[in-house]
Amino acid sequence: MEDAFLCILPRLPFPVLQMHPDNSSEFLNYHMLRLWEKRIQGVRLSRSRPYHKNDNRFVEQRNSTLVRAYLGYERLDTVAQTLALNHLYDRTWLYDNFFQPVMRLEEKIVIPGDDGQPARVKYRYDRARPPFDRLCETDAIIQEHREQLEALRDQTNPRQFGKRSTTGSTTSSLCPMLFLE
Repeated sequence: MEDAFLCILPRLPFPVLQMHPDNSSEFLNYHMLRLWEKRIQGVRLSRSRPYHKNDNRFVEQRNSTLVRAYLGYERLDTVAQTLALNHLYDRTWLYDNFFQPVMRLEEKIVIPGDDGQPARVKYRYDRARPPFDRLCETDAIIQEHREQLEALRDQTNPRQFGKRSTTGSTTSSLCPMLFLE
């Protein structure tokens, strides 16, 4: 787990202010808290509220579109699977963050039926934009990092990532490797 955090930190284009795991305290034990406090001064730890599954709804949405679309719901247990998954992420993070538009739910309207019970639900979404464009619309990104990432996006050809099949997974042969023993 420590290696994963150390790999993620240099890629973040904004300062880390808070850690918000969606599971209980065994996830962030003393060693992980010490790592974060050593790397980032003043980082705070918060928790999801019990039985409030929408506390991390944007993370869960991205887990569905980025992780589950490639891997399904299989459990990854081996070092080889982890290395293959890391390789997959290294190949797809540019495309998913710079070029793949994402819509966010803005409003959910329950339309009642004749008997007063909900007849249907109408969803209204915002304009689809890639995550990097959404980030640039905020003050969260450091200007120097923004300029570096814009240069990286400008020199990246989105066609290099290959076609996606109708199931959402890439046509690369990486995914079958994840489940080899």
